Amino acid sequence: MSKKFLNPRKLAEEFKKIISEKNLKKCTKFKKVDSCRIKCINCIFKVRFDNCLDVYFNERGGCDIILFFKDKVYLGEVKKGNFNTKDANRALKQILKCCTIIKSLGYHENIGVVIYYGTSKSIVKTNFRREIKNGMGKTVPVKFCKCGDDISK
Repeated sequence: MSKKFLNPRKLAEEFKKIISEKNLKKCTKFKKVDSCRIKCINCIFKVRFDNCLDVYFNERGGCDIILFFKDKVYLGEVKKGNFNTKDANRALKQILKCCTIIKSLGYHENIGVVIYYGTSKSIVKTNFRREIKNGMGKTVPVKFCKCGDDISK
């Protein structure tokens, strides 16, 4: 695909088109991922990637969810239990896979990362932020939300 998507709305429309063409509506019908409630009041669109859209892109092990806001796209990982260093390393790889896919569709701006978790230590969060910056080559907003909290806040 050689289109360039300059805003999250157009990118969301491309995902909606893929979902419709490939009959993957189940990718948008979710409230929980891995038993963790995903709350996103201000999202214009949300889609499950892992075990859903990853089949279309031939990319197993990508991020769990992609959340579209009117001015930003968040790539998300979900860990219901304790978000530890091992989870952070795995999440980094999965987030980077989704980032590559988003960029292959021509979207390069305003990408953020969200981690939904049950519990976590602050040192793990600090280290994860640093690794995301190293992996993506720039400072990227990283939000940590407890399961059930709204990312919009």
